[in-house]
Amino acid sequence: MPFLLIQHRMNVAKKNQIYSYINKKTKLFFFVVQNENKETYYIKQLLKHNFDFHLNRCLVSQNYLVIIKLLLKINFIMNLLFQHKFKAILFVGVAYVTYDTFIDTTIELYYKDSPENQNILKNVPSITDRFHPSLWNLSPSIGLTYVNLLEFQMFPQHRREIVQLSDGGEVGLDWVNKDNNNIVIIAHGLTGGGDCNYVKDVLYALHDSGFTAVCFNQRGVGGNKLTTPRYHDPGDPKDLSEVIEIVKKKYPNANLYGIGISIGANLILSYAGTYDCQFKAIVSVSNPYDLVVSIINSKQECHNKLRSWKRFIYLSYITHNFKWLLNKHLDIMKQCIETHGIDIERAFLAETPEEFHEYFTKRLFNYENVNLMMQQHSCIHYLYSIQVPVLCINAKNDPICHSDHIPTIIFKNKPNLILALTKKGGHVEWFESNYPFRIKRWINKPIIQYLTYQKQLNTK
Repeated sequence: MPFLLIQHRMNVAKKNQIYSYINKKTKLFFFVVQNENKETYYIKQLLKHNFDFHLNRCLVSQNYLVIIKLLLKINFIMNLLFQHKFKAILFVGVAYVTYDTFIDTTIELYYKDSPENQNILKNVPSITDRFHPSLWNLSPSIGLTYVNLLEFQMFPQHRREIVQLSDGGEVGLDWVNKDNNNIVIIAHGLTGGGDCNYVKDVLYALHDSGFTAVCFNQRGVGGNKLTTPRYHDPGDPKDLSEVIEIVKKKYPNANLYGIGISIGANLILSYAGTYDCQFKAIVSVSNPYDLVVSIINSKQECHNKLRSWKRFIYLSYITHNFKWLLNKHLDIMKQCIETHGIDIERAFLAETPEEFHEYFTKRLFNYENVNLMMQQHSCIHYLYSIQVPVLCINAKNDPICHSDHIPTIIFKNKPNLILALTKKGGHVEWFESNYPFRIKRWINKPIIQYLTYQKQLNTK
């Protein structure tokens, strides 16, 4: 319902008089809030074109001006909705949202019962408790809107190190140093690196919890220059393996831990299942597991039309970022367009990741077809080979990595794997507060708790 935020600094009689008058005129609901912001405005200045009363002592903080203006604009529409038959619809809607967001918040766990896993669950209480999502997590599309349009960019506090790989390519390492004996390497998502808030958030949370943390920014991503015509390959762990060896050489006595986010989770688990894994433990966040199902089969009709619509939004967003990155590095990529048979025009016209991979990625890396490329890049084939402890966290309403395709049977039979499945959370979001300027990500809690416990085990 519409509401107006009024500061507490006036006497009770005056408040009651104001509440009674405005409620009669506008049918608004009120919440009294305290705010110490020195810069305030008279309500009469804000409402002078709408109402004819004077509230000389009723002050509104600057932080809420935008909210109030928006609520006033929709007040007329809301009053219409409150009439007659719409009341019943509104009541049912509010009841459903309340239940869906604040009551049905259980977290499903999939693991093979063992004393080791029981100890993990005791030391990671955030996954045995409940996840109370923010209103921003009512729908993944709402969360995506918040991330791209409303969320303030976090101030960068890391140090960027440019590292040259064996073939001359360059990657960036974003460091926040604290305990160089316990280092966490973060693998980012498909098109965003250490410049994204979801990476910086966990990076700085790890630093505050006593870890040295470093984000591995792949070739051409996160502000990196592309120095060779070899594009970043989000499914090939070769570059990641080389970066791990560079970190080990720099800090030979350090215990290494890994965090993979979205496609970075797929990458880091593929590494753990195919290489001599140097990590003591891994956290996987929003892992797609099977890229053929999650990304390539985007044209197939989902049995749930709403889910199909949400997937369309996310896949369109991913495709847009693919094309943006290609355009950014087009000058150096021109060197291999003719030699690899890349159809650059059709790549820029692609509407889905599958189309983009068909005309660009598949040809760049010399794969026979897109399905074969994604099959080889999917970590689902390597889960049984992983020997280190892994905590995987996914959300049921993730439009990309949907819960129907998570291999829960593997988690029930593999003693070193644990899956925590929340009802809400979207794709790499998991917002847990409703304040528009102070959103917090719940995902940092289980990450910190799990890695802190693993750190204790490895320092005994």
